[in-house]
Amino acid sequence: MNQLDTKIVTFINVKGGVGKTTLSINLAATLAIRHNKRVLLVDGDSQGSATKWVGHAEEGSEFPCTVISLATASGNAHREIKKFIGLYDYIIVDCPPHKEAKLNASILLVSDLAIIPFNPAPIDLNAIDELIPLLNTTLEYNPDLKIYALVNRHDNRKISSEVVEYFNENQEITLLRTKIKSRAVYCVTMLTGSSVYTSNISAAKNEIALLTDEVLQIL
Repeated sequence: MNQLDTKIVTFINVKGGVGKTTLSINLAATLAIRHNKRVLLVDGDSQGSATKWVGHAEEGSEFPCTVISLATASGNAHREIKKFIGLYDYIIVDCPPHKEAKLNASILLVSDLAIIPFNPAPIDLNAIDELIPLLNTTLEYNPDLKIYALVNRHDNRKISSEVVEYFNENQEITLLRTKIKSRAVYCVTMLTGSSVYTSNISAAKNEIALLTDEVLQIL
């Protein structure tokens, strides 16, 4: 639903601590560095996690994307985001937990792709269940919204049958092929205000590159 070829990707989950900020940061940086795109990173969390992350960068090693905060925009977030359409190739949004529902609903109205990060355990599916009513309502107003889920902190074990069955039953949400593993480098880059794409850990860099490629294919 966006004009001028700006694509808006939103990371959302009702649960905190599932990796929304980490994934937002790394997708934004990879789009900017590897694909030479103009990227705006929107920090929607009242805790300012993404803003604090990039604020750790040393002088001369600035984060490669513009970062703004919309944590106080509430139901007007979609209007604020629209102001940047056409100025950037991609807008990546780090949504807050579900307690700030008006803000999340507003952001989803203008999103092209919603990604739900989750840990691959059956109990984490409950959080996705809580999000489904908001997603269904959004689809009434933004029917072109694409909704995907992303396995984060994967530990190489086979995805449980409960998780597979869940996405077979909830076909409005598609499971991304890419899986992100639990790696210390993600915490290290947070402390240095950087991304894994500029790190020396090729495995982390490769999996974020795969995620980025998959996102580009979807859009």
